[in-house]
Amino acid sequence: MSTTQVPKLTYFNAPARAEPIRLAFYYGGLAFEDKRIEMKEWPGTLKAAAPWGTLPTLELEQGVIGQSGAMLRFVGKKTNLYPKDDFEAAQVDDLIGGFDDLVIALRPAIVEQDPAKKKEYQTAALGDMKNYLEKIERFLQQNKSSKFCVGSGPTIADLKIFTFINAAPAFPWIPTDYFTSYTRINEVYQAVGQLQKIKDYYASRQEAK
Repeated sequence: MSTTQVPKLTYFNAPARAEPIRLAFYYGGLAFEDKRIEMKEWPGTLKAAAPWGTLPTLELEQGVIGQSGAMLRFVGKKTNLYPKDDFEAAQVDDLIGGFDDLVIALRPAIVEQDPAKKKEYQTAALGDMKNYLEKIERFLQQNKSSKFCVGSGPTIADLKIFTFINAAPAFPWIPTDYFTSYTRINEVYQAVGQLQKIKDYYASRQEAK
């Protein structure tokens, strides 16, 4: 990677799919441009140039990555947040895949505009989320060596869990105490939140407002 060109991560001025990637960059001390655009800027040239017609995108000297999962793994490998052990790496991928399935299940409750249908979808989404979180909790119970998801230290999977729970207050239909009964999930959330570089990131975001 050229010393004169830093990676450029482009997304809306919101957490969502870009936030784990931002945290991975920040945690690893890897310089990057955090380009945040307004929704009105998206249709047209920017969308046409995106590899998959979606955001985020990650521009590198070698080319552009257009899938958020690929970006997160790429940055994770650069910042020691992706295991070198093949099985632990597969576990991280497995867990992230489960979380991605959960997000897909929640999408109708988030994007539906009809109030009656939206209420129906939200009720169904809470049931789906309970089902997925129980499975994720059991998955996390396999790791006895730390409070993190896999192995002895943080990985990109921990960042996924952390940012997911952080985003929950934006959806009033999710009860504020919804995650409290999941001991291991809460351990992961607390462990990531106590990392000094994660604290520094959110402090810097507050200062920027």
